[in-house]
Amino acid sequence: MKNRRKYIMFLMLTGILSLLTGCESNSNLGKEISAAVGNTAMGVAIVFFILIFLSFFISLFRFIPMIQEKLQRKQKETQGEKEGVIEKTSVFEEENMVDDLELVAVITAAIAAAEGTRPDQYIVRSIRKVRRRK
Repeated sequence: MKNRRKYIMFLMLTGILSLLTGCESNSNLGKEISAAVGNTAMGVAIVFFILIFLSFFISLFRFIPMIQEKLQRKQKETQGEKEGVIEKTSVFEEENMVDDLELVAVITAAIAAAEGTRPDQYIVRSIRKVRRRK
């Protein structure tokens, strides 16, 4: 068994050497081994080439958000030009003030805090919901 392994290793080495030096072996087994070594080297080279190509392709993914941002800016500019021609009409719906007492209190307190005054100086007469498109 050990002699057979040594013989196979010897044939593989002679195949590699014959491939590298360009010498042709007289035995059919030597030709087959040299062809197998050549096929193996070609396969490994192809795999590494594909891996390098994929890593380069994946590294280009960092540019995708920049391209999307430019496209969105162009879309917004074209929409802005179209909307500049068309007038917008907005419809406000009056809501029931009885249900919004807590909301009125919060808004009054926020305005008073921002202005640095007392909340009892402000009177909220109406609350309207503004609808904005995003």
